[in-house]
Amino acid sequence: MAFEKIELSSAEWTLIGDNVTDITFQNVSQWPFYVNFNSSNTSPTDTVGLVYGPWQGELKKDVTEMTYTTSPNYVFAKAISKTTSVVVETA
Repeated sequence: MAFEKIELSSAEWTLIGDNVTDITFQNVSQWPFYVNFNSSNTSPTDTVGLVYGPWQGELKKDVTEMTYTTSPNYVFAKAISKTTSVVVETA
């Protein structure tokens, strides 16, 4: 188990879960961000997603419980307005 801090901008989706079945992450910034899902390693076309505020996150959450997307093995995040940070557990 290792943790990685990833900076998120509001300009584009950033991959935070690469071919995963569950995910652990936490917003470590004062600014909220969106989380969205895809069945392939391409950025979502949506402009919004689930909102995570400061210090919010998920612990070993099954990604199929977070979206209606079929096979949501790729998790993306994007800052809502200001640059923000997320800590993600990696293998």
